[in-house]
Amino acid sequence: MKLFGTFGKVVIGLSALMMVVSCGVNFEGDGDSAYNRAKGSSGAQKRLLEKQAYVNYLQATKKFRNKALINTRLRNRFIETTVNRGDLMLADGSSGMGALSFFILDIDSLITPEVTPDLKQKYALFLVTMADSQFAHGKVSDAVAFADKAAGVAVDPTAIAARKSAMLQRIIVEQLEMAKSDIASIADEKDKDVKARALIKAEYGLKMVLLFDAKNAEADSLLAKTRKETVSYYSAYDAVLDDLGDTSIYRKIAINDIHIKISSMLKSTYFVNMINFSYNPLRLYAKDFYLVDINGKEVAALPSSKIEPEFLEQKKETTKLVLSFPPLDAAVKKIIYRTDGHLSEKYFQ
Repeated sequence: MKLFGTFGKVVIGLSALMMVVSCGVNFEGDGDSAYNRAKGSSGAQKRLLEKQAYVNYLQATKKFRNKALINTRLRNRFIETTVNRGDLMLADGSSGMGALSFFILDIDSLITPEVTPDLKQKYALFLVTMADSQFAHGKVSDAVAFADKAAGVAVDPTAIAARKSAMLQRIIVEQLEMAKSDIASIADEKDKDVKARALIKAEYGLKMVLLFDAKNAEADSLLAKTRKETVSYYSAYDAVLDDLGDTSIYRKIAINDIHIKISSMLKSTYFVNMINFSYNPLRLYAKDFYLVDINGKEVAALPSSKIEPEFLEQKKETTKLVLSFPPLDAAVKKIIYRTDGHLSEKYFQ
């Protein structure tokens, strides 16, 4: 017990000493010292001093629960040294490091009108570099988000907007050319499976083009033509893509968890196949299937339609849906399966 008591006193004494030392540290002053010495240094020594300045300024800002009380000089210098650290990591190819996201959060918490315009522009350029890095790693959604954030920070967003536009244009051109190549590759193809894979892959690429450029007339025209062919195939993109790429983009395009295809048509009767990849079994009713024409008018399937089975289990397919519809005055655009919890569409054009 006596030993423990002595040990406890030592621990308490050390803790008290550390608190005194910590309270006596002038983090901002130490940061200024390293900052000023870094200006006259180069190479590894400059890097070390810039890191020291950043660490001290970080500790200085952490002392303020209310960030609004941080003086303008400390605010500006912390942002400057933080951006410098971020630029250094990006130059070293470390764009995936978690520290970069913390740098951005720290800077965002201190950005105010008092921050100098040149620092705002410097931060914006750092964000653009982050966008370029994410784009190079195939993370297109993140790249676009960083570019948009940069444009919002920049004093002059003109150059940043141009870089974002060039980045998106590259995606558009690449995907459009790939889609045209896929379509051209099946001109004389006899194998139905090979043809289906190429067309579904092209459909996906054209949808990606329109995701980033909704008014792209060439992609829109090609997609309409492609859909006339893919109406008889399931648009299961994950089955034809070698790499899903940016999964957030994939989720925006591959929105159907219930797949539909038309095996044949006879006037207003449609022979439909359906696969349920949703999270629950489906109870099928004729009233939940609709035809939509090019003018947006929709009609529900008639009660006389043949629905089999009554329940479609998860990961199961039915090839026995015979759907009859009232006639439409205009050309059919798509068939829809719609309930309170699900929406699946198959386009005819």
